Amino acid sequence: MSLFEVEIKLRLDDFLRKRFELFFNKYSLLPIKEERMVDVYFNHPNRNFSESDEVLRVRKTLDYVLLTYKGPRVKGRSKTREELEVHISDFDTIILILKRIGFNELIRIEKIRKTYVFNKFKICIDNVVNLGLFAEIEVACNNKDEIKNIENEMFQFLKTEISDDVEKYIEPKTYLELILERDE
Repeated sequence: MSLFEVEIKLRLDDFLRKRFELFFNKYSLLPIKEERMVDVYFNHPNRNFSESDEVLRVRKTLDYVLLTYKGPRVKGRSKTREELEVHISDFDTIILILKRIGFNELIRIEKIRKTYVFNKFKICIDNVVNLGLFAEIEVACNNKDEIKNIENEMFQFLKTEISDDVEKYIEPKTYLELILERDE
């Protein structure tokens, strides 16, 4: 079964950061989780994931390790991808296995993430090392036909609760793309 992650990422300046703080206060929202994440990205030995718009990532937190595959972006207003994840018990061993079978470690990205939940929206405030502060608004869905409606709901939520001109803050690139671009 495919699961799609519908996501809108915003780059937070002082204005937008304050707007999110006001929103959290208005609804008395506290983070359900705050965690340090280390994401290790890999490239396939026989095809370039940047060309195929795919992602293979191992994520480590204090509580869990996830192996995640993200398919190419689905056309639309959000950053939507098929996402498949599996829990792994050993971070170092999965990294070693991937390297032994030919995957190349591309980069490690660290961030502190605060996660909030509001209605159907998961709202993550990410402080990404060497990139800055971002907000990600996410909804998971099983049906590709639902994506457009979810996108509309997300934009309506952001315009109503955060800022009328929220679209100017949208960051279409992934953290991986932003860091690789910065390092060029």
